[in-house]
Amino acid sequence: MLSRKILNSLLIFCIFISTASAIAQNRTVKGKITSPDGDPLMGLNIIQKGTSNGVVSDFDGNYQIQLVPGNETLIYSFIG
Repeated sequence: MLSRKILNSLLIFCIFISTASAIAQNRTVKGKITSPDGDPLMGLNIIQKGTSNGVVSDFDGNYQIQLVPGNETLIYSFIG
């Protein structure tokens, strides 16, 4: 049988692991890209810096990207 001290240590470890995994969850960022005149910009690339994680804005300029843990900087680019 495990001692009370070991059981308490295991409980604390389990709480730490579950908290750490909850913090490392992916975040979703939503937005709308418009021109200075307020017109939506379709086909704009949105990429998470340092990753290959990216999306393209839709016809109305809307986008939604799920960020992976780490660098949360977004890079916006448009070719055309």
